[in-house]
Amino acid sequence: QGIYIKVGQFISIMTNFLPGEYVEELAGLQDQVPPRPYAEIERRLIESLGKPPAEVFLSLDHEPVAAASIGQVHRARLKTGETVAVKVQYPDVEEIVRIDLNTLRRIFGIVSWFVPYRGLDAIWHEIKAIVMEELDYTIEADNLEAIAANFEGHREDVAFPRVIRELSTARVLTTEWVEGIKVSDKVKLKQAGFDLSALARLVVEAYCKQIFTDGLYHADPHPGNILVRAMRGTGGAPQPAVVFLDFGAVARVSPAMRHGMVELIQGAL
Repeated sequence: QGIYIKVGQFISIMTNFLPGEYVEELAGLQDQVPPRPYAEIERRLIESLGKPPAEVFLSLDHEPVAAASIGQVHRARLKTGETVAVKVQYPDVEEIVRIDLNTLRRIFGIVSWFVPYRGLDAIWHEIKAIVMEELDYTIEADNLEAIAANFEGHREDVAFPRVIRELSTARVLTTEWVEGIKVSDKVKLKQAGFDLSALARLVVEAYCKQIFTDGLYHADPHPGNILVRAMRGTGGAPQPAVVFLDFGAVARVSPAMRHGMVELIQGAL
């Protein structure tokens, strides 16, 4: 649970470092963590929204579509008929995170006795800052809207789910429902007719814009957080569009740092 899932998610994308068997097992941590009972989720919804789910939603699936380290996502329908994704934080996650952070610091201390690696304490502080920020879904909603605003009028092949503010709190985040194929599922992507080279270029360009142009980027890029769908209004072979999900971890790059990074890359070229 908790932070250990975050660590597993990070390791799962190190495909150039780990054997395929390890990556395949750890990939399940991206969106297939064992879910919590619905009773716990309902209790959190009542606590956060002030009403039972039946009074807020036209319907709410009791089985989650995805579960992760600090919460799980349920599909629901609003009274208007719109389908939405409801991300609900686990009731006891604050205590789990506190215990995990203390344990992780002890583990780092033991590792430092055997491995001459400097900076482990700084890494721990960074992990702590990221995780504590992820516990507040209002920050995630702000992050999502800020990055989405940077792409308005620029590209139609990069999309973000719309936040339903009236049904979002610090512990519940409701957004529009988005269909798509996981970006790492090459078999399904090929079956859908997508050009994988064009898709790879699109993902890289989207991140380059976020990092080098905007200085604000999605900092949790495991495959469970990036979906692929066909761009609307394109004939013939489908043109890929990527949809970014889960903005609990967002990072900022100062103008001076962005300029230095570009100079470094130019120098290397």
